Formats: sequence, C-alpha cells, structure tokens
Amino acid sequence: MKTIMQGQNISLLQAEISGNNIFSGVGWCVDGGKRIEIDICAFLLDSENKVGDDGDFVFYNQKEDSAKSIRLNTDPGNGNDIQLFSIRLDKIPPRVKKIVFVASIDKAAERSQNFGNVKDMCIRIFEPDAFDDKTIVFKPVHAERETSIALGELYLHQSGWKFRGLGNGFESGLEALALSYGINIASVPEAEENSLKANSSDRFANQSVTENQIHIKKYVNKILPKIKNAVDQNSNESSTRLILDKLFMEILGYKMEEVKVEVKIQGR
Repeated sequence: MKTIMQGQNISLLQAEISGNNIFSGVGWCVDGGKRIEIDICAFLLDSENKVGDDGDFVFYNQKEDSAKSIRLNTDPGNGNDIQLFSIRLDKIPPRVKKIVFVASIDKAAERSQNFGNVKDMCIRIFEPDAFDDKTIVFKPVHAERETSIALGELYLHQSGWKFRGLGNGFESGLEALALSYGINIASVPEAEENSLKANSSDRFANQSVTENQIHIKKYVNKILPKIKNAVDQNSNESSTRLILDKLFMEILGYKMEEVKVEVKIQGR
C-alpha cells in the first residue's frame, strides 16, 4: 500500500499497478448519524482542464462516460468503499489527459450542511483482487465549511498514468466547480432533474447502509484483539461485560440506558 499526502503524486507503476483495468474507491463516515447525502462524480478533462461535452461528466444519474472508459458503481458492496469507479485505461479517449474525482454534498445550502460533519474521507486507487498490495491511498485533511472537495486526479504524464492527492475544498458547492470544467449543472433538463429527485431517497438509504457496514467493520477489527485476549485469559464476567458494553455502545450505537446490566426473569 502506498499512502500519499496532499499535493503528492505517484505513478501507478510505482504502486505496482500495471494493468489497464483499475478501480477508484471512495469511503467516508458521517459524524453523529446526521443525514448527509454525498455524491461522487468524475470529470474527464482535456489539456486545458475542460470537458469535451456532457458525456465527460460521470455521476449517479449518468454512470458511464460516452467512451465507456469509466463507470460509477454507487453500491459496490466490497466492505471498503461506499462508491466505486471502474476504469479502463485503454479505453480513455486520447483527448482526455486527466480524470478528477469529486465529492459533494447534495442540497448543502438548503440543509446548512458541509464536510465538517464528515470524517474518514478516503480515496483509493487499486487493481482488481489486489487487496492492499497494489493500492494508492489518500485521505484529505479535515474540512469544515466546504460543500465539495476535489479528492484526487488521475493524470497522464508522458506515456504513463499518475495519481495526485488534491483535497481542495470549495464552499460554493459542485455547481461552481463544474462550471470551471465546462459543465453547467443548472442546465439539466427538467425531466432528468425530476429523475434525480426521485432517486434521492433510494440513494441515501443505500448509502447509509454501506456507511454503517464500513463503520462497524472498522471498529470490530479494532476490538477483536481485546476479545481474543479475553478468551486467552479466561476473563471473568465483569471483564467480559466491559467488552460487550463497548461493543454495543461504541460500535452498534446503543445508548447507555438501552444496555441492561441484568434483567429479572420470573422474579429472579
């Protein structure tokens, strides 16, 4: 695994990623269980940092670019990523020199939301079935008032592809960022706009389930060594209760008053 810092770049070959078929996965957690709808999108840009047409903008309602070189999976179910791009480097059009991956909060101004309530944001570039061996990882620094973040960019350098961690935040949201790339989101046809609204609740439900799965898996992995040690030490009832209380409250989200110490059965 190659972990990079903000502004740092690394070639795919340095990370031992040599195939044409790669993935870009994005994961995060929402602080305090708030309802925050986060969308991931990708802009395919030319040498002037502009899209060729609307077909170079990949998002949840247009999950594939016109050249079919990159596809968005909003429910990958791989236990690490909430949303995932599958990328065919050999199908990327010659005019495309860069792919920028962006995270944005839907209806951020209307709901007074920003990335201050989002933590553990992470973007990964990896090969199929590579696990952590052939993987590039970038975690943006904690944002506050921003409503959209350019996570990273996959760009062509000479004859090879490189990845740079960006982490640039924008308070103006996705629309202003898209305009700078040549996409006018405000001009989306009314029929398509209604489709976006209709899909919103389903997207949030699927996203919430995936976020919870990642959160639980992350903290269960942390507590497993303590459980193993307790088993090895043949811990008593009181010590076991401490571990179980931590499991229920910190991992599964129960409140203290919901975790009963003992329950009477038939008066005992």
